[in-house]
Amino acid sequence: MNEFIDKWSRLYKSLNSLKSKVKNYTHLSNLNEKIKVYFSTTNWLERCFKELKDSLRIRGCLHSEDSTEKFLYLFFKDKDERYSSRKFKYSEYLMEAF
Repeated sequence: MNEFIDKWSRLYKSLNSLKSKVKNYTHLSNLNEKIKVYFSTTNWLERCFKELKDSLRIRGCLHSEDSTEKFLYLFFKDKDERYSSRKFKYSEYLMEAF
């Protein structure tokens, strides 16, 4: 990553600010290969927003900002309960990593 920044920072000066932050951006590359699978894709996030969009389509429009906040709170609370009770394939590796 540092080689990339050195090479391209001559052309793009904004990359110079990344040198001190490289560790923050490359944290996932240091994880166990089995754990990287969970972070290398956004499928779970895309699915969540697809379900949110489908729920909104069924209910129609939301009438006020309060009803929107309540709907989003209940929707994500339900997702949190579902996913927190789910056992991941490599959960022991995840616990060690975090």
